[in-house]
Amino acid sequence: MIQLLQTKGVFGGLAYEDPHNHLRNFKEVCRPFVFKNISQESIGFRLLPFSIIEEAKKWLGELPSDFVTSWDELTEAFLERFFPASKMVKLRHQIQNFKCIGGGNEGWNKNRDSGWKDWRDGNLRDREMDKDRYVPTHDHPSPKESAGLEGSGAEDMLVRIYDKAEGSNKVLKDLKNDFSTLSQMVTSHLDSLKQLETQLGQIVTHLNPRQKGTLRSDTISNPKNDC
Repeated sequence: MIQLLQTKGVFGGLAYEDPHNHLRNFKEVCRPFVFKNISQESIGFRLLPFSIIEEAKKWLGELPSDFVTSWDELTEAFLERFFPASKMVKLRHQIQNFKCIGGGNEGWNKNRDSGWKDWRDGNLRDREMDKDRYVPTHDHPSPKESAGLEGSGAEDMLVRIYDKAEGSNKVLKDLKNDFSTLSQMVTSHLDSLKQLETQLGQIVTHLNPRQKGTLRSDTISNPKNDC
């Protein structure tokens, strides 16, 4: 069961990890296992520590022993630590204040005309700002308008975006490879334990003395041939 939890996915408390999704997956793994006189909440309360690692493991280990006494208290503390209410309020505020305008985002449409004009006029401060501003393809300046400019800010910015995306992909690939390696190590360790258990069983069988009350199978014949 513990191996199944780790195969399903462990939670480390990193910024991009979703604690709500982890709890849903955790409950799905625990649901099929039913024990007499033991509730699902009790099972989850005892097994959750086996599904977390790194920062999440450290957080749980530092909790006072009497801080949580039930599954509900544990999940509430878990979500408050890794997805606090303040984060939810911030996300809701960003969504409510975002206005979608056809043809592009609000910030681009608001500053497009004045910003592009200042860039063409040689305003160095705005030119530095334009290094991080995305310019849609249909709004690129014509070759005539671009004549005399030192390089292309849009192309440079796209190159930086591409490099950052490549870096992010590499990080994700490394994380995936690390997890795959860890899973292989766990599987290999379990196989070794099974082999060791089999070998120990064979040794015990070989060394086990004859049971009390039984006779040896290789009896010695009467040397004097007495009847």
